[in-house]
Amino acid sequence: MRFRTVVRAAAPLLTLSMVLVACGDDDEGASSETSAAEEEGGNDELCALGEELFEQENPPTAAQIEQYTELAPEEIEDAVATAGPPVAAADGDLAAFFLAIADDDVEDAVFEIDDWERENCGIEHEPSYPDEATEIDPDANRVDVTASEYTFEFDPNVAAGRNSFVMTNAGNEVHFIAFSRINEGHTIEEALAFEGDPEEAGLVTNAPYESGLAAPGGEDEEVVTVDLEAGNWAAVCFIPGPDGTPHAFTGMAVPFTVS
Repeated sequence: MRFRTVVRAAAPLLTLSMVLVACGDDDEGASSETSAAEEEGGNDELCALGEELFEQENPPTAAQIEQYTELAPEEIEDAVATAGPPVAAADGDLAAFFLAIADDDVEDAVFEIDDWERENCGIEHEPSYPDEATEIDPDANRVDVTASEYTFEFDPNVAAGRNSFVMTNAGNEVHFIAFSRINEGHTIEEALAFEGDPEEAGLVTNAPYESGLAAPGGEDEEVVTVDLEAGNWAAVCFIPGPDGTPHAFTGMAVPFTVS
């Protein structure tokens, strides 16, 4: 179970730093000492701002996005141009923020920015998933999933081994799907009620990947391919609802059996 702050609930792909930063490479050759020093100082400022956004628990405001767009390095200008405007329009509103980044192009741009920040600033974003985790494996068992408020609908008897879960969203809010194996002697209710990290406490074992964000409307298909051991599992979504409560606490923690 991934119990994070509500804004980071959406996973790796949704760390909040829409900051557009980079520490940059050292210039070799004709650059003056003054310009090199200015570049280094500017990059230090960008990285500091990136870390600040990474640590804050609320989505970026329009003012923050405007500021970081002005400071964005050339290498990620395209990603910034894609992700910046819709996130700025959300202006810190949680529901609007998740709706904005559920767009696949915006989601990909966020990943690109996060990868850049991790590499150049040392900000601890989780790395992007490999392609094989986000694509349908033709040799895997296919499980079609429909998400809505607040549940998942799919065949609860899932074959052990490699499974490609293909999710669409029939609801009005953004959803994603992740998986936690419920360890022997424990329940999903116990894991949800646990105040610490239930995985560290041995209550659950998380699958390594989760889906991207599925936008409302039933057309946004999100895929996550995972290897599941036999046992009791739960499909979960931790996107926060309008009142800030993660969906898993309002019904989107659906148990199923892998055999």
